[in-house]
Amino acid sequence: MSSIKVKLATGGEYYISSPANDLPTNSTFSPQFSNFEWGGTNYEIANYKVDANEDIVNWNAGIEMAYLYITLDPGSLGYPDLGAEITNNIDLVPYLTLDGRESMGRVIQSLGASETEIVDFSLIYSWSTVGGGLTTDDFKVIVGELNTLRAQAATAASDEEQNCADALSGGDPSYTWPDGFVCTSSQCCQDHKDQYQLFVFVPQALELLKINGITAEDITKKHIYKFASPSGPS
Repeated sequence: MSSIKVKLATGGEYYISSPANDLPTNSTFSPQFSNFEWGGTNYEIANYKVDANEDIVNWNAGIEMAYLYITLDPGSLGYPDLGAEITNNIDLVPYLTLDGRESMGRVIQSLGASETEIVDFSLIYSWSTVGGGLTTDDFKVIVGELNTLRAQAATAASDEEQNCADALSGGDPSYTWPDGFVCTSSQCCQDHKDQYQLFVFVPQALELLKINGITAEDITKKHIYKFASPSGPS
C-alpha cells in the first residue's frame, strides 16, 4: 500500500497509510497543524516548535506573520483577494489553506502514482524571516496591536454607516464618506461599511508590520519538510 513518510525535526520518521489504499481527503491547515482524513482515520501532523514550552516561536511565528501580511495585502505577493470580510478580520487561514491544498495536492498526486508509493510529507508555505525570529511575547504584542487597530477601524466604519443613514433619512440627497465614496440610499450605506473599514484599517496595519520589519520583501517561500513527533499512535 502507498504510505506517507513524516520526517521528524529531532531525527527519524514515522509512516501513515490506509489499508483501503485510497487517497487522503478533507485536508485542513493552520500555522500549527495539518489535518486530513485517510482510510477513515483522522491524522494531525504538527509543525515543529523549537521550544515546546513556548506558544509561538520560529516555525509558527514565521508562518503566521507571513500570512497576516498576505491577508492585508494579498496582491503584493501574488495571492488573490479573498474579500473584505477576511481582511477586516485578519483571518489568515483561507490564505494559508491555498498553499496547504497545493502542497497536499502534490502529496496526493504522488501517492496515486502506484500502490506501493512512499511519499515524503512536505509543505511549501510563505514565511516571514523577521517573524521567525520573534519571541512569543513580541509576537503577541504585534498581534494585540493589530487587533486594536482592527477594532478601531470597525468602530469608525459603524459610525460612518450611521452618519450616512442619518443624513439620508434627514433629507440629504447623498452622503459622502471620508474616503470620497458617495451614497444615495440606505442600502449603499450598509454595503460600503466593510470597504470603508478596509480603507481605515489596512494602511495602519501594514504600517505597524513595516515598523516591526515585516514587509513583502521580508516574505519568501519556505519548504517545510520536518515536523514534530506525533502525540498519539501514528
